Amino acid sequence: MDNIQEQLKRPFEASEIEWRIQSGGAKNGKPWAIVLAYVTNRAVMDRLDEVFGVGGWKNEFLPTPSMDGIMCGISAKIGGEWVTKYDGAENTQVEAVKGGLSSAMKRTAVQFGIGRYLYHLDTGFANIQDRRGANTLNGQVKDKQANKTVYFDYLAPELPPFALPIMQTQIKIIKEKANEKGINLDDILKGYKITSLDNGTKELGAKIISALDKKGK
Repeated sequence: MDNIQEQLKRPFEASEIEWRIQSGGAKNGKPWAIVLAYVTNRAVMDRLDEVFGVGGWKNEFLPTPSMDGIMCGISAKIGGEWVTKYDGAENTQVEAVKGGLSSAMKRTAVQFGIGRYLYHLDTGFANIQDRRGANTLNGQVKDKQANKTVYFDYLAPELPPFALPIMQTQIKIIKEKANEKGINLDDILKGYKITSLDNGTKELGAKIISALDKKGK
């Protein structure tokens, strides 16, 4: 069970995270925006496939009591029994039904721990760009003074180490240093209360490497 929880809670790659503008505006024609991070619905489905197998989970959708949104139930087979959790979302302004389905499923996935760490991110400001680049995103805000919509390109905030998966180079370094110092890898895992390095974060990888560097000094 512990290993399942670790796998579900494991951070996603930055490429699997999408950003949405929570609030914003413009002053003297210059836009500003606060953005929030969300895991993509495709990444949620991939994580469920990875942890439970294609036939080990299922979902269903129901209308909300107020009929203005969608409820999603995700069921996963854990320990031989089906466990179901529900959450819901309102229909979105763009592609209302499709957006509602996606939002409801992502919210339900959080009930299983998928992407829950994103709620611990500090509020981030979009990095407004003068010109469009390879990694820029499209944004728009309302300029209330000029009574018009301002369109712009921006870069998403950089994700902190605790919100990124451990790097393969970090895993390699940890194994090499543990071998050099005669330290059992299982003891390291127990010490940091994880069952596999693959389920760790970039932040945890740095901590373990730092601790191994201090061993034997």
